[in-house]
Amino acid sequence: MIKRIAAAVLLLAVALLAAWQLSPWPSALRGLVLHCGIYDPEALNGEGAMANFLRTAVWSYLGTKTLDPAQLPAGFSIRRKLSGKLPPLFITAGNADPLPPHSLTLAAEAAKLGINVDSLFFPDKHTPPLQHEYEFDLDVEAGRIALHRRPRGVGG
Repeated sequence: MIKRIAAAVLLLAVALLAAWQLSPWPSALRGLVLHCGIYDPEALNGEGAMANFLRTAVWSYLGTKTLDPAQLPAGFSIRRKLSGKLPPLFITAGNADPLPPHSLTLAAEAAKLGINVDSLFFPDKHTPPLQHEYEFDLDVEAGRIALHRRPRGVGG
Protein backbone atom coordinates (compact mmCIF):
# COMPACT_ATOMS: atom_id res chain seq x y z
CA MET A 1 0.00 0.00 0.00
CA ILE A 2 2.75 2.48 0.96
CA LYS A 3 4.60 1.74 -2.30
CA ARG A 4 1.46 2.46 -4.30
CA ILE A 5 0.94 5.78 -2.51
CA ALA A 6 4.59 6.78 -3.03
CA ALA A 7 4.41 5.80 -6.70
CA ALA A 8 1.21 7.83 -7.12
CA VAL A 9 2.85 10.89 -5.57
CA LEU A 10 5.90 10.48 -7.83
CA LEU A 11 3.73 10.12 -10.94
CA LEU A 12 1.73 13.19 -9.93
CA ALA A 13 4.95 15.21 -9.55
CA VAL A 14 6.18 14.09 -12.98
CA ALA A 15 2.78 14.90 -14.52
CA LEU A 16 2.88 18.38 -13.00
CA LEU A 17 6.36 18.91 -14.39
CA ALA A 18 5.11 17.90 -17.83
CA ALA A 19 2.22 20.35 -17.48
CA TRP A 20 4.69 23.17 -16.81
CA GLN A 21 6.04 22.67 -20.29
CA LEU A 22 2.62 23.43 -21.73
CA SER A 23 1.61 26.54 -19.82
CA PRO A 24 2.88 28.80 -17.06
CA TRP A 25 1.74 28.31 -13.48
CA PRO A 26 -0.87 30.61 -12.00
CA SER A 27 0.60 33.72 -10.42
CA ALA A 28 -0.63 32.50 -7.01
CA LEU A 29 2.07 29.81 -7.02
CA ARG A 30 5.03 31.50 -5.34
CA GLY A 31 7.60 28.76 -5.67
CA LEU A 32 8.55 25.14 -5.17
CA VAL A 33 10.60 23.69 -2.33
CA LEU A 34 12.77 20.71 -3.28
CA HIS A 35 14.50 19.06 -0.34
CA CYS A 36 17.04 16.29 -0.99
CA GLY A 37 15.27 14.16 -3.57
CA ILE A 38 16.03 11.70 -6.32
CA TYR A 39 15.74 14.05 -9.29
CA ASP A 40 17.99 12.30 -11.79
CA PRO A 41 18.12 8.50 -12.15
CA GLU A 42 21.37 8.84 -14.10
CA ALA A 43 23.02 10.16 -10.92
CA LEU A 44 22.11 7.09 -8.85
CA ASN A 45 25.21 5.44 -7.46
CA GLY A 46 24.80 1.74 -6.65
CA GLU A 47 28.17 1.56 -4.91
CA GLY A 48 29.33 2.76 -1.52
CA ALA A 49 27.87 3.24 1.90
CA MET A 50 24.63 4.86 0.72
CA ALA A 51 23.69 2.33 -1.98
CA ASN A 52 21.18 0.56 0.29
CA PHE A 53 19.53 3.88 1.17
CA LEU A 54 19.14 4.70 -2.52
CA ARG A 55 17.78 1.24 -3.36
CA THR A 56 15.22 1.61 -0.57
CA ALA A 57 14.20 5.06 -1.82
CA VAL A 58 13.78 3.86 -5.42
CA TRP A 59 11.97 0.75 -4.20
CA SER A 60 9.52 2.87 -2.18
CA TYR A 61 8.71 5.01 -5.25
CA LEU A 62 8.79 2.45 -8.04
CA GLY A 63 8.59 -1.01 -6.51
CA THR A 64 12.00 -2.03 -7.86
CA LYS A 65 15.39 -2.17 -6.18
CA THR A 66 17.40 -1.56 -9.34
CA LEU A 67 19.45 1.61 -9.64
CA ASP A 68 20.17 1.05 -13.33
CA PRO A 69 18.72 4.12 -15.13
CA ALA A 70 18.08 2.02 -18.25
CA GLN A 71 15.67 -0.16 -16.23
CA LEU A 72 13.79 2.72 -14.59
CA PRO A 73 10.74 4.39 -16.16
CA ALA A 74 11.69 7.17 -18.59
CA GLY A 75 9.35 9.59 -16.81
CA PHE A 76 11.18 9.16 -13.51
CA SER A 77 13.67 11.94 -14.26
CA ILE A 78 12.56 15.28 -12.86
CA ARG A 79 15.73 16.85 -14.28
CA ARG A 80 14.61 15.96 -17.81
CA LYS A 81 11.21 17.56 -17.24
CA LEU A 82 12.54 21.01 -16.37
CA SER A 83 11.02 23.95 -18.21
CA GLY A 84 11.80 27.65 -18.13
CA LYS A 85 8.16 28.19 -17.19
CA LEU A 86 8.66 26.90 -13.63
CA PRO A 87 8.10 29.20 -10.67
CA PRO A 88 11.09 30.02 -8.42
CA LEU A 89 12.77 27.00 -6.84
CA PHE A 90 14.36 26.57 -3.43
CA ILE A 91 16.68 23.55 -3.56
CA THR A 92 18.68 22.17 -0.63
CA ALA A 93 20.36 19.01 0.64
CA GLY A 94 22.61 18.27 3.60
CA ASN A 95 26.31 17.53 3.28
CA ALA A 96 25.92 14.04 4.82
CA ASP A 97 22.89 13.16 2.68
CA PRO A 98 23.45 10.78 -0.27
CA LEU A 99 21.37 12.96 -2.60
CA PRO A 100 23.24 16.30 -3.07
CA PRO A 101 24.45 15.33 -6.57
CA HIS A 102 20.79 15.23 -7.65
CA SER A 103 20.01 18.59 -6.06
CA LEU A 104 23.18 20.28 -7.34
CA THR A 105 22.53 19.13 -10.91
CA LEU A 106 18.89 20.16 -10.74
CA ALA A 107 19.80 23.62 -9.43
CA ALA A 108 22.44 24.17 -12.14
CA GLU A 109 20.20 23.02 -14.98
CA ALA A 110 17.22 25.01 -13.73
CA ALA A 111 19.37 28.16 -13.56
CA LYS A 112 20.55 27.55 -17.15
CA LEU A 113 16.89 27.58 -18.22
CA GLY A 114 16.38 30.95 -16.57
CA ILE A 115 14.44 29.64 -13.59
CA ASN A 116 14.96 31.68 -10.43
CA VAL A 117 16.84 29.26 -8.15
CA ASP A 118 17.75 29.79 -4.51
CA SER A 119 19.96 26.93 -3.40
CA LEU A 120 21.36 26.08 0.01
CA PHE A 121 24.23 23.59 0.10
CA PHE A 122 26.95 23.02 2.67
CA PRO A 123 30.66 22.22 2.42
CA ASP A 124 31.65 18.57 2.83
CA LYS A 125 33.32 19.36 6.17
CA HIS A 126 30.33 21.27 7.62
CA THR A 127 29.62 20.35 11.23
CA PRO A 128 27.40 19.03 12.45
CA PRO A 129 26.99 16.72 9.44
CA LEU A 130 23.59 17.37 7.88
CA GLN A 131 21.77 14.13 7.15
CA HIS A 132 18.86 13.42 4.83
CA GLU A 133 15.95 15.76 5.68
CA TYR A 134 18.15 17.99 7.88
CA GLU A 135 15.83 20.88 6.99
CA PHE A 136 13.14 19.56 9.32
CA ASP A 137 15.47 19.63 12.36
CA LEU A 138 14.91 23.11 13.73
CA ASP A 139 17.21 22.39 16.68
CA VAL A 140 20.20 22.94 14.37
CA GLU A 141 21.02 26.29 12.79
CA ALA A 142 21.06 24.87 9.26
CA GLY A 143 17.47 23.66 9.65
CA ARG A 144 16.36 27.12 10.76
CA ILE A 145 18.22 28.72 7.85
CA ALA A 146 16.48 26.39 5.40
CA LEU A 147 13.10 27.23 6.95
CA HIS A 148 13.67 30.96 6.48
CA ARG A 149 15.01 30.62 2.93
CA ARG A 150 11.84 29.00 1.60
CA PRO A 151 9.84 31.28 -0.66
CA ARG A 152 7.40 33.39 1.37
CA GLY A 153 3.95 31.86 1.40
CA VAL A 154 5.25 28.33 0.77
CA GLY A 155 4.52 26.15 3.77
CA GLY A 156 4.05 28.94 6.27
